[in-house]
Amino acid sequence: AFGRALVLVIPVIPVQLATLGMAAALNVSITRTALATPVILCYLSGEQNCLAGVMASSLTALFMTNYMPFIKTQVPRSDIDQSLYWTEDAPHVDTCKGHAGEQIETEEERLHHESP
Repeated sequence: AFGRALVLVIPVIPVQLATLGMAAALNVSITRTALATPVILCYLSGEQNCLAGVMASSLTALFMTNYMPFIKTQVPRSDIDQSLYWTEDAPHVDTCKGHAGEQIETEEERLHHESP
C-alpha cells in the first residue's frame, strides 16, 4: 500500500520497484536483515531487475533506523555498529579474539615467536 501511494505521488517510479522497496525498507527496519531481505523479495516476486533499487532502500532503512528499536526486547547488532564508523583505534585485520575475549595469535605471529 505504501509503495502504491508513492507511485501516486511520483508517477515515474515503476510500481514493482516502489512496492518492493517499501516492503524491504519496512522489513529491514524491524528485522535488521539488510542483505537477505532484498534478495528474497526480488527473487520470490520474479523481479530480479529491481534488486539494485530494493537493496538501496534496504540499506537506507538500515542506516536510518539503526538506533531505533521497534520491539522492546530487540538487541542491537554489534557488527552493524562496527561497520558504520571507522576509528583509528579499530583492530587490525590480522587480529582475532576468541569467545572469551582472549587474544588469538595468527599463524604468522606464532611462527615469528617460535623462530630463534
